[in-house]
Amino acid sequence: MYFRCILTIIVLTSPSLFSKIIFLHIPKCAGTSIHSVLEKHFDQRDIYPLRKMENYILPELDDAPIVEHDFCSGHFPIWFLEAKDPLFKDSYLFTVIRDPVQRVLSHCRFIEKQDINRIDINPLHHQSNWICKMLTSDPDLEGEELLENCKKNLEKFDFILFQDDPITFENDVKSLFSCLQIPYFENLIPKINTTKQQTYSENLIAEVTELNALDCALYAYAKKFYKGKMSTSIAPFCSKLSKVAKTKIVHTFDKPMLGASWHRRENVDTNNPIYHREIA
Repeated sequence: MYFRCILTIIVLTSPSLFSKIIFLHIPKCAGTSIHSVLEKHFDQRDIYPLRKMENYILPELDDAPIVEHDFCSGHFPIWFLEAKDPLFKDSYLFTVIRDPVQRVLSHCRFIEKQDINRIDINPLHHQSNWICKMLTSDPDLEGEELLENCKKNLEKFDFILFQDDPITFENDVKSLFSCLQIPYFENLIPKINTTKQQTYSENLIAEVTELNALDCALYAYAKKFYKGKMSTSIAPFCSKLSKVAKTKIVHTFDKPMLGASWHRRENVDTNNPIYHREIA
């Protein structure tokens, strides 16, 4: 009696699979589209289970799970991540931002698609300076103190992408994926949760700009900060990942054998399942 098996030893060194990566997803900044691609490169068990923290405001902060997963992506402000991730300073942190006024208008159109009766479909009733509130390490700060805190926190990011210009954004995504050692090809990022453009009056634009003055100031500062950081080279962004890349050996069989830790995967070549057992 005998059995046949296929033994494959694969040495994996891709940081995108084995480093902690945090994507601070500011609403309506193409975050869902990027998340949909990145999550495919992680085992579901290695992804932080929450995608937003609306139910975990300060009084209930202790109830939120600790961020100890390889990939964390969601609407989490910096202060939340710093509180819940004991290794936050060593994580690879990136975000996407866009023109604050356009972000507000896009968010209102998106909300209108979901529930036309919500009051915040009106841009003037939308919560103001949301980008600053996502990038602050102290949720109690306001005004200039909030803005200065956010400017300082930009230094904590390993990568900042800008959504507004399609060509620049695509180049930013290519650079990000290069750092993460994830292959990039044309039209890789899907368009998810998009809304149809509308025409707005100059008066409305002016009022939304005034209401989001802190975000507008931070956005202008971030573009200046980011260009300066990019002008040196892409290497500084990738340095953190290169230091924490790990190696694993994977034994792959066409049938599972006795024992624990076997995981089923699709075999794209034959459409038959394959099984792998990971050794840390």
